Amino acid sequence: MFRRASMMMLLCVGASGCMSTTQATDRGRVGCATSTGKSCKSAKTPEMKRRQTKETEAAQAPGGDSSDVCDEDGSCAAGVSPSCPGETVRAGDVCECSVDMVRRGATCRASARVGMVHVPEGKFWMGSVSGERDEDPMHEVYVSGFFIDTYEVTVAEYKRCVDAGVCSGPKKTHKVNRWYNYNAPGRSEHPINGVNWYQANDYCVWAGKRLPTEAEWEKAARGEDDRMYPWGDEAPSCAFAVMDDGRGVGCGKDHTWVVGSKPEGVSPYGAHNMSGNVWEWTADWYDPGYYDLSPSSDPTGPDSPIEPSGEPTQGPGRVGRGGSWFDFGTSQRASARGHFTPDSAHFFLGFRCVKST
Repeated sequence: MFRRASMMMLLCVGASGCMSTTQATDRGRVGCATSTGKSCKSAKTPEMKRRQTKETEAAQAPGGDSSDVCDEDGSCAAGVSPSCPGETVRAGDVCECSVDMVRRGATCRASARVGMVHVPEGKFWMGSVSGERDEDPMHEVYVSGFFIDTYEVTVAEYKRCVDAGVCSGPKKTHKVNRWYNYNAPGRSEHPINGVNWYQANDYCVWAGKRLPTEAEWEKAARGEDDRMYPWGDEAPSCAFAVMDDGRGVGCGKDHTWVVGSKPEGVSPYGAHNMSGNVWEWTADWYDPGYYDLSPSSDPTGPDSPIEPSGEPTQGPGRVGRGGSWFDFGTSQRASARGHFTPDSAHFFLGFRCVKST
């Protein structure tokens, strides 16, 4: 049972303190801060409690996600909790922001299902002027709001789909190579790998979600401030990502890590392991020149497979993002693009899912 955000109208009225329907608190973690540094927190009436129960039931039902709502004064409307920059959000969690976070622009968010974070609609700069040729030109893109899995899909999660008779077993398992996680002792919470694009897509559909577009993935990884990596512009290292930092693949472990093991590398919206651990399948076909003609709003990649130029043995590919435990720092950039034939399965490749708001 998940905690549901209190049915409260978070209102602040400046130096005079809280509205008459609210009560002040000195806890220092706030939904909306007054200039005195106190927070405004409403008491719940019987009617509010009845509405809370109904909303909890709605959120637990399929398709029960709510929409972003803010009051005219910029505070969060009843039943909608604020989103704290850089913090993980789970269904029903009340995200209490510090006073400083509120002043830096914490925003109202919709309630997501378990294990997802919200990426609000808006524009961001996609691509790079200093990366590979297929990342150029850097261009501004509008992306509609969506939810993305907080973590990569794990072995245990994928196995539930297999046990349900919907997903097929991974193309490659631990019996093939020690680097594959399926059936590997002690790796149930590691990212699933060894699955091809079709298997990743089947899982997301079974879970009531879908694979992210390339643009959605990149926005979730880098936010709107043009950062180079999910954590900022500091050079990649094992402090931020599961990678090869020159001292050994997988930060010396020779395989993936448990998802969420590098919290210092979290994205602006709270998504973990957007760099490193495993590359991640996206929905888009790969075209190295796509950015030259990409739509400026919600691009979804080429409409059909693109035959590779100069790579006759590979065939058309789907885009992969994020770098992996087997890669050096250049592949960990939020703008880095990989591509893999959709029927291929690799020890360095997994996925996560998204859901439209």
